Amino acid sequence: MLKINASVGNKAKNYASDVRCVQNLINRQIHLLLPLMKLKEDGKCGPITIGLISEYQRRILKMQKPDGRIDPQQKTFNSLINFSKRDQPQTKPASHNTFDHLLFQMQGVLKASPIQKTNHESKIYSRLTEPDYNKAAIILGVDTATIKAIASIESMGDGFLGNGKPKILFEGHWFSKLTQGAYDKENPTISHKTWTKKNYLGNEKEYSRLNTAISLDRRAALKSTSWGKFQIMGFNHKYCGYQDIESLVKDMRKSEHYHLMAFVKLIKSMKWDAQLKAKDWKGFSKKYNGPGYQKNKYDVKLQQAYKAFSIGSK
Repeated sequence: MLKINASVGNKAKNYASDVRCVQNLINRQIHLLLPLMKLKEDGKCGPITIGLISEYQRRILKMQKPDGRIDPQQKTFNSLINFSKRDQPQTKPASHNTFDHLLFQMQGVLKASPIQKTNHESKIYSRLTEPDYNKAAIILGVDTATIKAIASIESMGDGFLGNGKPKILFEGHWFSKLTQGAYDKENPTISHKTWTKKNYLGNEKEYSRLNTAISLDRRAALKSTSWGKFQIMGFNHKYCGYQDIESLVKDMRKSEHYHLMAFVKLIKSMKWDAQLKAKDWKGFSKKYNGPGYQKNKYDVKLQQAYKAFSIGSK
């Protein structure tokens, strides 16, 4: 019988045997979260394991504030156990399917309320395929695990929210810089001189922050936002092949294919592929995530994600 003796995940005990149990349960559901990935069942609870726990809580359990933690006999663990007992078809999901598409097929299993398809469904379902990753990897001279690792750290590997909008993160310190601090005093959560994560709202709520900024200065607001699967900053639009920010945003709303194309052009334009080819995670992190990358251990997370995807691709 599968069971854990203590908590697993964020700020948890993370005993190796318990972590392996959770990793095994997640792997049974991973086709719903990241179809192209397999989690290494090594008993080590790193950012990938915690991230997938959070994603399961958000997408399957519909938690408003996922905590990335699993406790014995509590909601998340019980859900994983119950789901694992279901008889599931062994067919391999189509590589273009997103979680949202698969969820329609799994309604009976999840006992969820019927989900209505929307007019923007085609946008949500336009997910990257393995050939897409292969082509990008050839252009950059790296393996696909490198590209998948970056996407997993930046957006949990999914470029769109459930409502069909691209994932974003509004950066108030960049908005302040681009507007010369004009709105710092009256809008301190939208415009501030130094980086801080305390103003982030996450997911759909980031759009409320963006919309507030747009009402003050549209172009600066869009440039101060990171977009899509690879969370590309808007002010990098020219390096991504776009003459103006509006054109970038327009394509970011279309599909993950545009996210990947913009990412590849950005990496080539900035010549950051040299660090990726050398597996210089610190060097790449400093350039892609910024000089403060060490605060959130971006390079460590990226290296661990790369190892996970490398194993999953073998």
